[in-house]
This record gives sequence, C-alpha cells and structure tokens, in this order.
Amino acid sequence: MKVKEFLENFRYVAEAPEGLRRLRELVLNLAISGGLSLPDEKDSPISVSIDEIGVVRSAALESGLAKVVRGTRPLASLEKPYSIPAHWRWVNLEMLAFPLAGFAFKSSHFNAGGKGIPLIRIRDVGRDTAETYYSGPYRDEFLVSQGDYLIAMDGDFRVRAWAGSQALLNQRVTRLIHYDHSPLKFVGNDSIFMFSFA
Repeated sequence: MKVKEFLENFRYVAEAPEGLRRLRELVLNLAISGGLSLPDEKDSPISVSIDEIGVVRSAALESGLAKVVRGTRPLASLEKPYSIPAHWRWVNLEMLAFPLAGFAFKSSHFNAGGKGIPLIRIRDVGRDTAETYYSGPYRDEFLVSQGDYLIAMDGDFRVRAWAGSQALLNQRVTRLIHYDHSPLKFVGNDSIFMFSFA
C-alpha cells in the first residue's frame, strides 16, 4: 500500500474492528525494524559509535563501575527476529548499558509525608511519582533521574523510563546505565528482550 493510498483510507483502517490496535502494531513493527528510518548523513557510522561506546565500557569494567554479565550469549547465536537496515546493527544490550540493582534502604526512614527524597519501589515503575519518601543516608549511585530506564524485577519485568523527579532506587528495581550516558530511546517494554542481557 502506498502512502497516499494509506492516508486516503486511514479512516476506514482506524474504524475497522481491531483497526487501531493493528495500526499501532504496524507502526511499532515498522519503527523497531527500521521501516521508518533513513540514514542521516550527519551521523557517524554505527561501527564508530559502537567502538566509542566500547572504549567507555572497557574503562567502566576496568574501574569496577560495571561488571561483566555472566551467561551472556554471543550475538551470533541469538535469533534475530527481523532484518534491519544496513545503517543499523544488532548488539547485546550489555555492550551499551549495564544494570544497577536498587538498594535495600532501611524502612525506618520511609515516610509518606514528603520528607526527604522520593523512593522508587517496584510498584512505582511506570508511574511519574513515588508514593514513599526516604529521609536517611544514601549513596549517590542509587539516584535516578528523569528518563532513566527502570526494570521492575517482578514476574512481568516491566520496563519503563522514569518520568518523575530525581529519586532513589529501592531493591527489586534495576536501572540501566548507558556507557555513553545517552538514553536508548528505542528500548521499550515490548522490545527490551530483543536487546537482552542473557
């Protein structure tokens, strides 16, 4: 279907049974497979970007900031669910980011009255505010900023970008820290496992 034909028939597609859901699915599939992307001449070649991130990753591993994820399978052994454009590359997520698990803060410092700093608990993943505050001591490494990706370590492994203000990362919630400090905008709840650590 050509773009003009699609736009002319958009109303019918959107109003068809399950039409909106299927349309969203189509757009998402096109987006994550590169169907909506053209190379930008201003961008560095992907191999250069990956090499630059690799240098930062090596330094983080050497300093102890990050640890090698055990059990990571080589990318060649992973099934690639679809083809991607030539200017994209499949990479293991652990080559771009590392997980930082939350801390078991003392509940004696918890409060609901807004005293201290917000504390992101597992129930808060996907919300833009935390219900609980923490007024005790903490280490800066557990601070989460708006836009950081969080993984709820429950049965569903929900993945969401934190939309709230700076907060602390509680146990059973993991934060993805990107080696080059730029958030991966393409990581989403449905696609995170395509870039899995294991």
